Amino acid sequence: MIHFPVDVASFEDHPEDFDAILVGCGPTGATLANRLRAQGYRVAVFDREKEVFPAPRAMLIDDESERIFGDLGVLERMRAADLILFDSHRFIDGRHRMLADLRPLESGLSVGWMFHQPTFERLLREQFDDGVGVSAFFGFDVVGVVNSADGAQVYAVDAESGQGRRYRSRYVVGCDGGASIVRRSMGVARTDFGFSQSWVVVDAVVHDQGFFDSLREGSEFMCRPGRAAVFVKGCRRHLRFDFQVDPVEGKTDWSAEAREHVAGYLDPGKLRIIRVAPYQWYAGMPQRWRAGRLLLAGDAAHQTPPFAGQGLNMGLRDAMNLAFKLDLVLSGRAPDTLLDTYEQERWDNCAEVIKGAVRVGRLVTGASLLARTSRAIVLFALRHSKTLVRARANADLRKQPYRAGLVGGGHRLAGTPMVNPRVVADGVTRSLDRVTGAEFTLLCLHRPRGAATEEFVRRFGGRVVVLGERVTDADGELAAWFRSHRVDAVLVRPDRYIFDAGDDPDALATALIGAIGVATASGHRQTR
Repeated sequence: MIHFPVDVASFEDHPEDFDAILVGCGPTGATLANRLRAQGYRVAVFDREKEVFPAPRAMLIDDESERIFGDLGVLERMRAADLILFDSHRFIDGRHRMLADLRPLESGLSVGWMFHQPTFERLLREQFDDGVGVSAFFGFDVVGVVNSADGAQVYAVDAESGQGRRYRSRYVVGCDGGASIVRRSMGVARTDFGFSQSWVVVDAVVHDQGFFDSLREGSEFMCRPGRAAVFVKGCRRHLRFDFQVDPVEGKTDWSAEAREHVAGYLDPGKLRIIRVAPYQWYAGMPQRWRAGRLLLAGDAAHQTPPFAGQGLNMGLRDAMNLAFKLDLVLSGRAPDTLLDTYEQERWDNCAEVIKGAVRVGRLVTGASLLARTSRAIVLFALRHSKTLVRARANADLRKQPYRAGLVGGGHRLAGTPMVNPRVVADGVTRSLDRVTGAEFTLLCLHRPRGAATEEFVRRFGGRVVVLGERVTDADGELAAWFRSHRVDAVLVRPDRYIFDAGDDPDALATALIGAIGVATASGHRQTR
């Protein structure tokens, strides 16, 4: 028996059925909606808020997310004011004395870019009306989700009118955050990574652009036992101040403490505080991300403390992974079981990232004598060795390659992200991503002649790109990559991860066809 918080007996049926309903329209939901929309599917998104949240809740994107921004068509539109290359990370003590000043680029690292999340989300929502379009139900509260063998139902109430309706869909994806109603409907147990702390998050906007420009770029960790803090300078005059607190039962107003904390950095009169919110930083994931027609993505699927800046990045990778697999299943080109590979691939990958964030969190916040001693040793080493900076960053930001799921496994490259060098196609220099598009791509040094490659093109809309024919290497980087890995061909998935690599492109196509399997469902696709 399913119990809802409201009586749904009077709910009317919405007249249209959907291929996918996404509960939650933050970055993950909006990204997934646009990917499915571009593939021609009938998509609906539900969010209890009518407008984009005005303050950035995430502030850093990594190299993979930058590529996703490009795939979504928003990268160039954000470059002027909404993307800043990240190249300064500092550790300070409780008196603001410098413990370590790290410059990732000087150590051969590319950590990523500071970005303005509200702008990103608005640009994604602007695209909802393109092509087939996305049905957006903003200001709707989802009160129940029902899973069944032939589809799923979402019960939602329009907050303005109070009217409730039932919506039907082939699949429902919960992109609705840490308190996800979709996850609760699935009833799955959680895996706890043993890290939970109480913090207060403060967002502020600086009044004067000149004063904002005078502040140092990047981020800063205050290593103060039991009272750690984080400061980040973002885009569009936005500043973030996070500080650790002792939990106080029932306390919701932390404005006085927030103002006092901000005053430790700069004059509060120079800015406007737009949000003060207590927050429980937690590290954990549900043990399953799929139950029949219900799936999870973004913060509904994983929660991480923010010390590695990977929360939103993990959600975007979820969306790209799930989008192409839903496409294959909804169109009838793959069996429903393909969706199981989404959890197989993403779970271990996210677990590794969360564990890295926990390691950084313990480094910054540890209060015991052992923790303080370890922190002093680590920071001393980081101050004096770029090699150690690279090693520590690689350990804390490590992403597990996909080893189980839709990967071939014949070569060590299988399950790793594909490089994105500059190439020349039809006389125009651009990134490889812009040439291959959002389809499976067989990239090879010699043109394949086998029947499997023809089947790969016919069944999956795959692209065959032969280096040296229509596409040439702009800087020699791609040819050098092939030589260094001693391969003649690589098969890249739509999410830019490598299915497999080797000497025979036709063998790669054969392996992919076998891995996906013969479709057993009668799928359909809207006219593009």
